[in-house]
Amino acid sequence: MMKEVEKDEDFGRNVMQRAILMQRITGRALCMWMDTAALVEELEKKMLVDVVRFTFMGQDNNERSVNGTLRSYQQAFGKPYSANRNSRFLAYYDVDVKEWRTFQITGLIKIVNQ
Repeated sequence: MMKEVEKDEDFGRNVMQRAILMQRITGRALCMWMDTAALVEELEKKMLVDVVRFTFMGQDNNERSVNGTLRSYQQAFGKPYSANRNSRFLAYYDVDVKEWRTFQITGLIKIVNQ
């Protein structure tokens, strides 16, 4: 039970940290970013163990749906993946084009295969 409580507290703390970053990036109200920040945390967690289909708004303002993962991060970069909650970007391996890419976390729209 204690481990679950700690995980919930970490998740909440991580979401708040990301939401504050999004507020600083955009100048929009903190409450506008809470759901997106939670979605980013969930996506990151899922990509560590599986391939996940998700949709985000690209820099050209077009929606993009991709299949991404973080499973091969350590093999590609020689160190374990560590979340950087102070970055406006999230890296992922696009399994369809076989390249590492990034997207702006403020552009995340949805996780397609939940």
